Amino acid sequence: MLEAEALERGLEFKVKETDLADSFSWKRLGESAGRARVLVDERNDRILGAHILGHNAEEMINLFALIVRQGIPVSKVRDTVWAYPTCGYELKYMV
Repeated sequence: MLEAEALERGLEFKVKETDLADSFSWKRLGESAGRARVLVDERNDRILGAHILGHNAEEMINLFALIVRQGIPVSKVRDTVWAYPTCGYELKYMV
């Protein structure tokens, strides 16, 4: 979901922005650019939408699509033990 769409629907959410280029997962690959914006509905413990630019974005957006479609709570994403160092590991810090 886009931010404008969430606002039109009157949903309450936070926009969490992450500069992925600062993470070890990007630095170890020599990547100098990466950014994520995630729309999080804290009250209902869910992710409304995600936008990712940079290395491995196509795989990470697949993970976000799974999380949204299956209604996986934000708390479960944060508690998941993710493989490290991987780009997917950063999801727990994006939400």
